[in-house]
Amino acid sequence: MIEIIAYLTMIIDHIWAIFFPNEMIFRYIWRISFPLFAYWLVRGYRNTKNLEKYFFRLAIFSLVSQIPYEFAFDTKILNIWFTLLVWILLLMIYDIKF
Repeated sequence: MIEIIAYLTMIIDHIWAIFFPNEMIFRYIWRISFPLFAYWLVRGYRNTKNLEKYFFRLAIFSLVSQIPYEFAFDTKILNIWFTLLVWILLLMIYDIKF
């Protein structure tokens, strides 16, 4: 159920940002989805059987989703999936060190 809420709030935010870029009220809905995605990222990290595959799938998704993100929002900054990808990398480094 948490995943559904995260995806729905992200979709609402993106649709609103594309069609009504000057109205910020629905943009605040996204603030709900990011912590939920971060939670699922860490949960997936802890429960995966193959960490390299998990990282690779997230990297592929980050790259594939970057193209529509750039077109939809007319920007060259990286999408949020790259931030989550860096978090996975940092978790991997942390587990190696400690």
